[in-house]
Amino acid sequence: MTPPRLPGPANPAVRGCLETPQGEAAVCAIRPAVEQVLGYVVRMAVRRIMPYHKSLDFEATRTFYTRVLGLEEGSFGGGYIGFGSGQAQVLFAPPDVEPVLPDMGVDVDSREAVDAAHVEAVRGGHEVIYGPVDEPWGVRRFFVRDPQGVVISVLAHD
Repeated sequence: MTPPRLPGPANPAVRGCLETPQGEAAVCAIRPAVEQVLGYVVRMAVRRIMPYHKSLDFEATRTFYTRVLGLEEGSFGGGYIGFGSGQAQVLFAPPDVEPVLPDMGVDVDSREAVDAAHVEAVRGGHEVIYGPVDEPWGVRRFFVRDPQGVVISVLAHD
């Protein structure tokens, strides 16, 4: 059985939160209590999930992904290169990228969703490795380690 959908806020950039006169951010903070009462998790919209890898040779990586696999090269900040389109992309970083290279990225629909996920990660006792921070290339992100040790970059674009 699919749980009923919660009414969305007037601001579509804050999906996953309830709308109240007190403000959307305040309601995001009470999401765990709402979920406990309702008995299901209020989900945030995910735009894409991307694996991250190191590349010792960007030109060799570029040649393989564009010529052999025929993937389109995308535009990425932070020293990354990436290939694919839409929700199917793979990203590569130089060997000494800082902060630590995450294992994957989860691109959510808003900066508020990044902050809500950060609150949940901290509340759940998960190790936050980096951020949240607004990067100069227009991304808000933080890195968190999941229970299996996988480092995830939770991010949203301007």
